[in-house]
Amino acid sequence: MNLSQERHDWDELIAGAAARLGRLALRNVTLAPFTTFRVGGAAALFAVVRTPSELDAIATVVRELALPTLCIGQGSNLLVADNGFAGLALLLRGEFTESTIDDSTVVAAGGAAKLPVLAGLTAAAGLRGLEW
Repeated sequence: MNLSQERHDWDELIAGAAARLGRLALRNVTLAPFTTFRVGGAAALFAVVRTPSELDAIATVVRELALPTLCIGQGSNLLVADNGFAGLALLLRGEFTESTIDDSTVVAAGGAAKLPVLAGLTAAAGLRGLEW
């Protein structure tokens, strides 16, 4: 297979994934605004995921197509290459920003939970280990 054929196959994979994901994904979204350093290129596909059911729907497509995936929480300590990411970038928001403490000992934090908020929550509950 030559480079041109590989590029065509990749473009078809991305187009197929975009079609299957429908309103959940956008094409060619610049990732720089979602990183702490504000640098980097575009993702071939981009989705803002707000609920576990949206994540389940996306995960099904990712698994079936073997689509490379980049998960962005708050984007801290993340550098994206200038030529971007040739797969699906997931920006976690909504329910993934939430944190809870059960029975004052079990902490559950979403992948997009802000660390200062989580540290304050655990400190207020008398838990140790996340304070600065």
